[in-house]
Amino acid sequence: MSAVLDLEYRAGNSQILSIFTQSVGHRFANCEIRSNLQPQNQYFFKMRLTYFSFIVVSLTLSGIVACKSDKKVPDTVIQTTNNPLLDELNQKIKNNPKDHKSLYERAEIFYEKEAYDESIADLLDAIKIDSTQPGYYHLLADNYLDYYKSRQALETMEKVAELFPKRIPTLLKLAEFQLILKRHADAQLTVQRILQVEPLNAEAYMMGGMIFKDMGDQDKARAGFQKAIELGLVKDDDKIDAFINLGQLNIKKDKKLAEKYFDNAIAIDSTNVHALHAKADFFQETVQYDKALEVYRKIVGIDPTYSEAYFNTGILYIDMDSLGKALNNFEIATKVDPTEAVYYYYRGFVKEKMGRKDEAKQDYEQALKFDSKLEQAKSALAKFKK
Repeated sequence: MSAVLDLEYRAGNSQILSIFTQSVGHRFANCEIRSNLQPQNQYFFKMRLTYFSFIVVSLTLSGIVACKSDKKVPDTVIQTTNNPLLDELNQKIKNNPKDHKSLYERAEIFYEKEAYDESIADLLDAIKIDSTQPGYYHLLADNYLDYYKSRQALETMEKVAELFPKRIPTLLKLAEFQLILKRHADAQLTVQRILQVEPLNAEAYMMGGMIFKDMGDQDKARAGFQKAIELGLVKDDDKIDAFINLGQLNIKKDKKLAEKYFDNAIAIDSTNVHALHAKADFFQETVQYDKALEVYRKIVGIDPTYSEAYFNTGILYIDMDSLGKALNNFEIATKVDPTEAVYYYYRGFVKEKMGRKDEAKQDYEQALKFDSKLEQAKSALAKFKK
């Protein structure tokens, strides 16, 4: 823990932590897009700060995001379906169009089915009827974000934060969205707001750690995660994420300490594949390949559909010059997740190394069908056209 953090905490948190007030004048107009997976460090923690979210930011900045939809739920929805709960909600709404609770519940079903237009329409109607329900805005923001409408998502969260300026879950969600969209300074300010309301809020420190990690400030990130653990995160998933992040942040600084953090995460839930994946990545990065393979085998034993375990195993076997075993694992990865472009690229890469060039070319072409911007596949395919 930093000296500044400790001193301010002992002083009774009369001031907002300096780690959340520095650098707030810096605005980041662009985000770094992860265009392809690398052989090392495949693990991403379970926040929405994912490859998908980076794509959302990219679309927003390039002006591709569609305008807000005013589409209403079509009449065909208000008919008998194969979902008894949806049928019941349809009937309730038909009988009482002002039933905002049923509109919200139906919006949840639509959202889970990725029927975003319908979910958004129901939520907008529900909010018109009762604008005092923060959960309605939260789900609306989730719809917009997952529907590649990140500007509307952020505006929705900003609005609900104005309506409920001291509601901690709302402020945390706003900070999360700001982080996803690379609004680091805004996210820091939102964390300040949380700490003004609740100075010892562990989740605020957790969020602060996430922000500083994303900004590349490892010392402040470590301080945030350590304070979050010290204050007592309530949810096991949050505890696991905090330990994973501390492990990742300490790999280059102190390998033994890093491994202890990963072990702490696994001790909370020995079947958590994200914690196990992080430990496997640690072994992979520290060139302990046999141990990494052992962990990946454990992961697929717990969840045979966890495609990244097969993929990373394939990468390991490439590093170990075992092309046949690498190919077998890439084959499984493409079967488990048949739309992941990078899996086809690496399968093609191995086939090319094995002299199976025609098959390799087909894999590179398949990779580009799923991701036309995958530079590795483009470069590999270009060699065949010379």
